[in-house]
Amino acid sequence: MKNYLFPFKYKKLGMLLFLLSFTSLIAAIIFDWSPEALDVTVFSPFDDGFLNGTVSGPYEKNNILDEILTVIALTTGMLWCFSKEKIEDELIGLIRKDALIWAMYVNYGLFIIATLFIYGFSFFNVLMINVFTPILVFIIRLEWKKYQLKTASDEE
Repeated sequence: MKNYLFPFKYKKLGMLLFLLSFTSLIAAIIFDWSPEALDVTVFSPFDDGFLNGTVSGPYEKNNILDEILTVIALTTGMLWCFSKEKIEDELIGLIRKDALIWAMYVNYGLFIIATLFIYGFSFFNVLMINVFTPILVFIIRLEWKKYQLKTASDEE
């Protein structure tokens, strides 16, 4: 698994940028923040007019703040998740694998529950959250297990 991981030096950068972009994304969604400077015409070949009622061709005006923050949060989240530890041994590899399996179980478990109980346009929010769930659960589980490992070794 070591061959597929980013170098350790990217871990802190990924963590910092992920936390900044993810919290900014949440704030932008909650407070409906969309700076006019980011209102641009974008290429949208699959626009079916669902939200605005009209099909304007392959181009439409859109505020791209949420797209920018989503791409940054996803890429830096993956950078944080998949950067090597300072000491990347077999135990850390097992903890990493365990955290990845947990992330998938939780992600799809929540998705199945949401599919059964959430309907209409609210389900779109479920899809947005579902994109970030594996990264968040993986990070929480990995860091928690590393913390438990460190405290157990400190007690000995």
